[in-house]
Amino acid sequence: MLLNNCKKLSLVVITLLTSFSGIAQDFTIKNFTFPENTYSFDIFSVGDTVWVTNSTGAAMFDGNSWEYFNKDNGLTSDSCDYVVQDSQGTVWFARKWGGLTQLQDGKWNYFLYPQYDYSDIHLLERVGENIWFQHWFNDLLNISDTDTISYKNIILNGIEQDSNLDYWAFNTFGNIYHLDDQIWKSDTILNYIVDLHIDRNDNKWVLRQESAIFLREDTAALFHEINCPFFSKPIPHFFFTKITSDRFGNIYIGTRDKGLVIKSNNMWYHLDSWDGLLSDRVNDIEIDQNDNVWISGGNGVSVLLNDGWIGDTNKLEGVIYSDINNNGQQDVGESGLPNQFVKIESSGGYVISDTEGNFSFRPVEGENTIAILLKDFWEQGSTPLSYTFTYPNTSLPSFEIGLKWKVVKDIAVSLSGNTLRPGFDSWFYLSAKNEGSATSSTTLALNYDSKLNFISSDIAPSVNHAGHLEWALVDLQSLQSKSIQLLFNLPESVPIGTLIKNAVTTTTLEGETDLTDNLDSLKTIVTGSWDPNDKLVAEGILEERFVEIGSKLTYTIRFQNTGTDTAFVVRIKDEIDPNLEITSLEILASSHPINYSLEEKILRFRFPGIKLVDSVHNEPASHGYVKYRIGALSSIKNNTVVKNSASIYFDYNESVVTNEVSNKFVNELPVEIIAGTKDQSLEKSWVYPNPANKVINISSNILSQYTQAELISSLGSTNKKFDLSGGSNGELQIDDIPSGLYLIRLSGRNKKEMMTKILVRKEN
Repeated sequence: MLLNNCKKLSLVVITLLTSFSGIAQDFTIKNFTFPENTYSFDIFSVGDTVWVTNSTGAAMFDGNSWEYFNKDNGLTSDSCDYVVQDSQGTVWFARKWGGLTQLQDGKWNYFLYPQYDYSDIHLLERVGENIWFQHWFNDLLNISDTDTISYKNIILNGIEQDSNLDYWAFNTFGNIYHLDDQIWKSDTILNYIVDLHIDRNDNKWVLRQESAIFLREDTAALFHEINCPFFSKPIPHFFFTKITSDRFGNIYIGTRDKGLVIKSNNMWYHLDSWDGLLSDRVNDIEIDQNDNVWISGGNGVSVLLNDGWIGDTNKLEGVIYSDINNNGQQDVGESGLPNQFVKIESSGGYVISDTEGNFSFRPVEGENTIAILLKDFWEQGSTPLSYTFTYPNTSLPSFEIGLKWKVVKDIAVSLSGNTLRPGFDSWFYLSAKNEGSATSSTTLALNYDSKLNFISSDIAPSVNHAGHLEWALVDLQSLQSKSIQLLFNLPESVPIGTLIKNAVTTTTLEGETDLTDNLDSLKTIVTGSWDPNDKLVAEGILEERFVEIGSKLTYTIRFQNTGTDTAFVVRIKDEIDPNLEITSLEILASSHPINYSLEEKILRFRFPGIKLVDSVHNEPASHGYVKYRIGALSSIKNNTVVKNSASIYFDYNESVVTNEVSNKFVNELPVEIIAGTKDQSLEKSWVYPNPANKVINISSNILSQYTQAELISSLGSTNKKFDLSGGSNGELQIDDIPSGLYLIRLSGRNKKEMMTKILVRKEN
């Protein structure tokens, strides 16, 4: 029997941004309420489903809807206290006062019937791969796929397993047991135990009825009491009910009438109905596979939503993929396409496909239209590019969009790096991506500043000269990336404030479609003490960071774990400036595998399973970054300022807000003259046309200050030098220069220097 949301099951969504009584993690609380006079008890999560027992039966949530079970459609009773699912997919249901039922492949099996009210079932748990079951004054059973082991003369209320697969248990009389050589042996007596839990570090946590928390570290012999700052003992009629933890090390403690207590990185937080929980009573807590925290209590459940939430009843999902054989379905070997935009006509907004090509969106009630925005070098395949449908509807489209490549050759490169400090080592990150449709080989080259000392790289270079490294990249498949990490040392003698310049290039492919992404440069100012979590923008000159209208901005968000323990998840929240065109967004590179999502103008990055070591134990490995590029709206006005910052979250700590960067978009760039060896990037204001064909012109207002121009290839070698002294008119003849992306560098008296990119494109 499927419950209709508008009849028997109501859904309430409460969004809390950045604050849970002091918790600053960007969570959302979602509440699911059951019919009136229904009280929720036990929770169990497996795969993409969550089961909740309650006073009127049991309910299963599959990510989209709830299915309800009671005496009318299979259960032995209209009340259910426990639910588990074994390794074979069989769901076990139990009542405290009799009644054990199994649901297997749609068929019901009955073991104990409601008339046996004296059979008090007080243990039904899945621990590891086994089911543990016991009812009053009967044997304790350990049920596996192949065997059932019976233990006599012991009564247990809860069982846990540590990382060594050893079993620990408790009962309400206050005994803690350890299973040793198939014998349950008493370990500790604490009196009136409510729950036992073993966390990821094999620490044992115990709750006692009178609001007491005890902890025994993995290697310790005794328990010691933990003080919870929210509650002072004794508290009449106030009891703890449940304790569990997640894979990040956060501890969750439920109470009978005071809500939820969270211990995270030695800080304590408290959530109750005032903060948005459905009820102040917490009967059970479950962590699902997406790190969402489910809390039963009152007449429903509350969920602390984490990233990766798949159970959003207001979201539909689809996939965009490379349909190589153009048959309209995603076959083996046809990869999903990241960074593709789908327009949601009802809102006028866009969603972006993730690294696997998946996307999700919220429909409106009534008619909806979604349409993919073709970008890069893709064209329509055999599937539609848009879908129009009515919602809600039981026969929705599949939203599977297969695209075809045009014949394209294109290699894109990216360069990022950490902050530079005199006397310290620092990491740089190179990446090359085959953005084309054909398998291609190329050479990746890094021209690094002479002030840096190269130490090592995770992939050995094929060429290693002072200031120049090369790697041969052979047979890069379509959309395949190759990343390289390099370690450099900056000598103590380099003054703070020195500008360090590096550039990465790739050889031009024959017939390459886009040459503008064949070079990337990085300019870093040497600093002393610094905040390792920051945001950079590559473009812009002078203090105002002027950029010409029509240019794109390249942002890099850098982070470092400066704590004392590993960060298991890193998240970044970035609100895109309203003057930027969201559909021009390109995710360029990252230090670790990422997931990303876009909702309205909020761009979110998540590094799942990053296990970012802290700087105390491994400073070089404690860094990370993400890099993306985006353009401005076509309607942007002269002198418009674009600002941006980001918030970085390490596990469940408060956010770290980066510095704010800004650029001013102008119709024409001002001339910038910098003495010494500092770099200048003036783009079209001093060199034109760009792209060039036969001639490159140097602007007359700066020509007299320079004596030489060099045209430098993508591999760092000088292709041609031009003499600018003796009355040169600034015209540089390039008839003999092949198509490609180059650096043009002007040098002159007093060590003045100017450099920028220029594209040479020969007409057919």
